[in-house]
Amino acid sequence: MVHAYHHVITGFAAKMSAGQAKKMENLSGVLSLRPEGVYQLHTTRSPYFLGLRQNSGFWKDSNRGKGIIIGVLDSGITPGHPSFYDDGVPAPPSTWKGKCEVAGCNNKLIGIRSFIKGVSPIDKDGHGTHTASTAAGNLVDNANVGNRFTFCKI
Repeated sequence: MVHAYHHVITGFAAKMSAGQAKKMENLSGVLSLRPEGVYQLHTTRSPYFLGLRQNSGFWKDSNRGKGIIIGVLDSGITPGHPSFYDDGVPAPPSTWKGKCEVAGCNNKLIGIRSFIKGVSPIDKDGHGTHTASTAAGNLVDNANVGNRFTFCKI
């Protein structure tokens, strides 16, 4: 067993062969087995895909999330990424109880934590940074898929 889950679901993660998984799948009480997969990023165009344009539509008519705190559970985050620069961003509310387990928090990126003991919250594959920057990142000029951690061009 690699990890046991108790808070949102009851389950566990384990390393096993395909044969062991097949046997486990037939046990009573087992609802679902899901193999682990590693996926490659394929887009720098998520905002465009979502219909978000810099000077028209939803973003133009919104306050762009001003005053909203977004929590992202993913593969980690890359502090210091231009999507998370805090120029002109006010400090978080005094009632904020977030934690920064690594250096890099600022007024834009107000919490960085790992919920797995011994695992760094720093993003290793870029997915968490991509997801968080799509949800709450700054606009970044000249982003491209070749620049591994710059995924926010609109």
